[in-house]
Amino acid sequence: MLVEGPALAALVRHIAERPPAVRADAEGTTDKGVARPRAVVADLYARLGRTATPALLDALAARERSPAERNRLAWVLAAAHALDGAVAPGALPDGAGLDRYFTEELALLASIISVDRLDADEERREELARRSLRAVGLRPAGESAADAEDRLRQVDSVERARLLAEAAEREKRAREVREAMAKKAAEEAVPKVGRE
Repeated sequence: MLVEGPALAALVRHIAERPPAVRADAEGTTDKGVARPRAVVADLYARLGRTATPALLDALAARERSPAERNRLAWVLAAAHALDGAVAPGALPDGAGLDRYFTEELALLASIISVDRLDADEERREELARRSLRAVGLRPAGESAADAEDRLRQVDSVERARLLAEAAEREKRAREVREAMAKKAAEEAVPKVGRE
């Protein structure tokens, strides 16, 4: 059950106003990377009355110097900032999904969309706000749990990418079937022409 959290508009604005320290490249992802996602997340957990596990912190270390890794850790920093603005100190209603959010859900989001879209696209800021709230068992103030889930589905980049991939796969399969049917029809037509 999702508990009522902060107003969505305030959280979206909080995300839009990320400070330079949160926008910086993570250490280990570029030559100039200075932001420390592990420290930021550990501090967030402590503020929320939790302890970040060593496994979580290891998962938030830079794995390589690449644009994809820079993007993944930039999403982690943005999400930590969002949660910092969404949850009062020590008032974490549900922390069970938080590790998975930082390690899996944000990695999937980062594989689909650049964190830079947070600056240009209010819908991406809304998506991050809604994902962050859901990760800790909250929903935007004034929304029912069903409304919150429905709206997240509407702005969900991961779901949109999945649906587009499925549609492309169905179209590919339909094209293959049409080509196979056309080839079979052509092969069947050749003997008829030869007999006449």
